[in-house]
Amino acid sequence: MKKLFLVVFAALLPAAFADDVNSQILKQLELLQKQVAQQQAEIEGLKAQLNQAPSAAVVSQMVDQAIEQKALAEVKDTGLFTLGENTSNLRLTGDLLLRFQRLEYDADNTDDTDDERFSTRLRLGMVWTNDSESWEVGAGLITGDSINNVLGNNAGLNPVDHNDVWNDTVPFETGDIRLDYAYAKHTWDCVSFAIGQQINPFKDLGILWDSDVRLTGATLAYDIDWMFATIGAYDVYYPRPIIGGNDDTHLDDHAIMYAGQIGFQMEQEDFDASLAAAVYWFNERSSELAGNYLPIDEDEYDYQIASLLGDINGTFGDVELGLRGQVWYNFGADGNAGESQANTNVDPEDNELGWMAGARAAMGPFGVSYDYIRYEADSGPCLFKDADFGAGLYGDFRDMDVKGHRIMATYNFTQNCWLGGSVMLYETIEAPVDTEGELYQLDLNYRF
Repeated sequence: MKKLFLVVFAALLPAAFADDVNSQILKQLELLQKQVAQQQAEIEGLKAQLNQAPSAAVVSQMVDQAIEQKALAEVKDTGLFTLGENTSNLRLTGDLLLRFQRLEYDADNTDDTDDERFSTRLRLGMVWTNDSESWEVGAGLITGDSINNVLGNNAGLNPVDHNDVWNDTVPFETGDIRLDYAYAKHTWDCVSFAIGQQINPFKDLGILWDSDVRLTGATLAYDIDWMFATIGAYDVYYPRPIIGGNDDTHLDDHAIMYAGQIGFQMEQEDFDASLAAAVYWFNERSSELAGNYLPIDEDEYDYQIASLLGDINGTFGDVELGLRGQVWYNFGADGNAGESQANTNVDPEDNELGWMAGARAAMGPFGVSYDYIRYEADSGPCLFKDADFGAGLYGDFRDMDVKGHRIMATYNFTQNCWLGGSVMLYETIEAPVDTEGELYQLDLNYRF
């Protein structure tokens, strides 16, 4: 009997041991499954945090804002500086430009002419913000020369040239400082509305519109990651009272510009690109204003400009490269030969096109760019064209009807201080007297 019991026990012992081993294995597997599920949940949570984490640029901006707010709080505590009750922040910006330039131009059958000058441009900007109400108010001051020689003794600051020439009327004279812009802006998420005199809200490469031009009017803008759209209406000129024969005093229509632009943009870590199309439509009063001192036929001539521009930039190791281009066309340039903005026998209907194409490169503190520019005489409003390219060929805002090359180079001494040089070589396109010009500029810039 004992032998039978031992045989049965020996037979059952492996089975019992196997069941115990299997139970332990199942428990370990169940524990591992729980650990894997927990780790997977943690990974998904980290991914969600990573997707919601701000970019490096956003983090940098947040740090700058925190530092600025702390500095303002410390200044306010001293009692030397006080913000209004409804103002949460005040930002001061500005820059100083010191320039030497030499202009040489040569017209057939005349002696060569040259001009050398030093000039200064100082800009100071202030922006008050109210974060709780999403409002900001901006105002800027700027130097510059008046345009009395064109529009009379009461003329204001030149809209396309804010450089104050040294001692051009009396020895060691002091220059003027005037209002550059003043606006109020409200923002709703990706939509903003601005009214007042403002920095040009339309994307441009700086030839059709001089970078110093400040538009006065209202702007509605929409901007998201991949596209932007801007529309606006702007008061170009406020006419003086007109006194009729029956002593009737009234105001003529304002010169108004209506404008719209839509564009698409892409921005990645080492690459960005944009494409934008715009329309600038001036009412009839604008051409009448120009007709006061230009030979255009104010009854036929209009400014109705369409523009298309694009740029693309990339970083390749230590080198930054970019391409850019813009083309514009004035559909309202009508009239006979001799009724052109150029004040010559140019036919406006054959000179409505303008374009530019260029490239840029930068490595470390060095940068260089090249542009070829063609600005036909009636392709755009001469009142607002870039003031430098073509300077001296016609004068008094008539420096259009010009083509040529622009070469620019920069060297950054520090993050906020740089030296810039430019060479512009240009000539007239349709003028009866061929004229060539060379403009050399050397700039020292400091941003504060």
